[in-house]
Formats: sequence, C-alpha cells, structure tokens
Amino acid sequence: MTKYDSEWYKQYYGNYFKAFATIMMIAANVLVFVCQNIMGRELSNKGALIFDKVIEGEYYRIFSSMFLHADSNHLFSNMIGLLLFGVLVENSIGHFWYLLIAVLSGVAGNVLSLYIENLRGEYYYSVGASGIVFGIVGSLLILTLFYRKKDKSKIRRMLIAVMFMVYMSITNKSVNNEAHIGGFICGIILTLITILLRRKKIKLQDF
Repeated sequence: MTKYDSEWYKQYYGNYFKAFATIMMIAANVLVFVCQNIMGRELSNKGALIFDKVIEGEYYRIFSSMFLHADSNHLFSNMIGLLLFGVLVENSIGHFWYLLIAVLSGVAGNVLSLYIENLRGEYYYSVGASGIVFGIVGSLLILTLFYRKKDKSKIRRMLIAVMFMVYMSITNKSVNNEAHIGGFICGIILTLITILLRRKKIKLQDF
C-alpha cells in the first residue's frame, strides 16, 4: 500500500471536481452516446458532419457532430484526452475561457474539414470530439511554453504527448485529420489571445 500526503491527495483529486465544465462535457458526450445506442443510426444520421447536409442549411451539424461517436472505443479515447488535458487547461485559465477555446476549436476543426473535403471533392461522414481534444492540447502546449519555459522536463513531456497524438492521428486512416489540425491550430491561436488579454490571471496548474 502506498502512502500519500493527505493535503496533496485532496488537492490532486479536488482539481477534477473544480473543472466542472470538463466534467459536464464528458457527461454530455456519454449521455448522447447512450442515446445513440438506444436510437440506432437515427441520431447519428441527424447530427453527423456531412458536407451536403451542411450546404443545404443544416449548420447545426458543425456543432452536433462533436458530441457523437462511432463506437465505445472512439468515445473512450476522446473522453480520456478530454479528462487528462481539459482539467489542466480549465483550472489554469478559467471555466469561460476554457469552454470558449474548446467549443471554437471543435467548430474550427469541422469547418476546416468541410473546406478540405470540398477542395478535394472527397466527402465523408464524420463524428467525434477530437477537434475539441486537439484544441485543448494546443492550448496546453502554449500554456506550458509560456508558464513553464524554465522547466525543460515539463516542456519535453508536453511535446512528447503532442507528438504521440499526432502520430496516432496520422497512422489511423479512419480519423478526420483535418478536424484535428483545425482544432489544434485554433486552440493555439485562442490561447495566445487569452494570454494577451488576461496574462496575470492565468496560473498553469502543475502536472
């Protein structure tokens, strides 16, 4: 049995309870996935990112597709990423700014995906919160470079995490890499803007 300092234990696990926006997003994704399984393909077909449907005026799909998942493995991998990285970013920059970065990163990823699909003339059926997750990873990368610039071990750890996610994305032919790239870039840009606006109020949570 391993011993832990009681204050450290409370603070470590307390950080997860403080990140209520992340917890709410995870709960929403899980709830929608349960509904998907109950309703079969109906819910997925109505909310997935499909180029023709968006062009016809169903713009809500750019948002709704972020809360739909192909299967339990897809859901699990995205929710683990959201939990691990989202809690750190939310507790560092605040609930509102975190939600703004997360949601807009997901939207940006989907918009880029639609643009590239149209450019190539190749169209897909796309679901998943990975645009959000990559946006949060991009955000955490910038926060680490700004607020842990003297801590080479943390920067190295963060860069390894980013490279691993990029590698997994590139080597998996079934993922929407455009959504990942769009989310990642948007997360970086919005975090830089956030730092400019409220640099003194940001305190990067240790990891």
